[in-house]
Amino acid sequence: MKKIILVLLTLSLFLMSGCLGSNSKELNITDLKIIQEAKNEDGQIGFVQYEAPTLKDGLKSLPFKVKLPKDFPFEFVEYLPPVISDLEGDRKKLHVKFNTAPLAREGVGVTIEAYYPKDEVNGEPTPFLFLSKPRYTEVELKNGVVGRFYNSDNVFFEIDDVTFSVFYLDIHKNYDQVYEDVIDIANQMF
Repeated sequence: MKKIILVLLTLSLFLMSGCLGSNSKELNITDLKIIQEAKNEDGQIGFVQYEAPTLKDGLKSLPFKVKLPKDFPFEFVEYLPPVISDLEGDRKKLHVKFNTAPLAREGVGVTIEAYYPKDEVNGEPTPFLFLSKPRYTEVELKNGVVGRFYNSDNVFFEIDDVTFSVFYLDIHKNYDQVYEDVIDIANQMF
């Protein structure tokens, strides 16, 4: 009987600690540095932009998982610390930007962007003038995910509750080479 009570007590402590822990749907700002703030019409903080001291700190602060690509068609050095935008000052609607470190060769690089949650934050190009929809081509990515390919260098796709964008710039390559490279880079995120 004592063992059953001990097991129940232990189980209830684990459940309570999980319920009382941090909200996993919010940005954890403990290790982040504020680089910009803006107030809304009510005078309250409506936008905050943070920079993480390291890539690891930035990834750890997010309420979602990101698997960053590491295999690039150029000499990859590292990612810069991410810039994280809290779009409404509530740590719930986020835009995150990951850039590869500048290389000695200009005109080459990758930017990965994350928009969270996908139903409320969208960074995709919007229609303009007479177009009712932005122009994109659907592409099949890994795991049967359908991406939306804009221009010759940018693909958007969803993983769970996050919309990702992979932008690849290489002014030394033609359209077809860049297209294939963007797809290969995006597929590493699954």
